[in-house]
Amino acid sequence: MRRPKSEDAMMAADTSEIEAEFVEGFVQPSTIKEELAEDFIRR
Repeated sequence: MRRPKSEDAMMAADTSEIEAEFVEGFVQPSTIKEELAEDFIRR
């Protein structure tokens, strides 16, 4: 199943954003958990 290219780009952006958040999460664990919780609630 192929996705449109724009969707691929969005997925890639999401992934890199999440990875950046996880890296920050090691520095500020409480912040990352709150942000992930907010993301989860929003979806």
